[in-house]
Amino acid sequence: MDNTPLAMAQRIETAINHLTKLCSEIDDCGNKKAETLLDYECAFSVAILKRRDGGEPATLIRDNAKKDRREERLKSELAEIKYKSLTTKIDAAKAILNARQSQNRYLSEL
Repeated sequence: MDNTPLAMAQRIETAINHLTKLCSEIDDCGNKKAETLLDYECAFSVAILKRRDGGEPATLIRDNAKKDRREERLKSELAEIKYKSLTTKIDAAKAILNARQSQNRYLSEL
């Protein structure tokens, strides 16, 4: 590995660019997560109301409404997973950037 100041600066710059890219994606990902959760909750509520108005036994309404809205639930869960994955990637990118900066400080003291 090339440990010249220029090479270290380039690796730090690359890490910063990667972190910046991930951070710019978090807003869109968070919005998608919120939208899909809202879609699911609204669809689930409507399904419950329709089943209740249809005279279905109260003990079955909730479970059957969940089955009716499984596609919306899946989209919501996938959006949640993507959001959590992105936050984990951001944390990892921060750690890499911190390590690169520490390497740079150590090498500059030599």
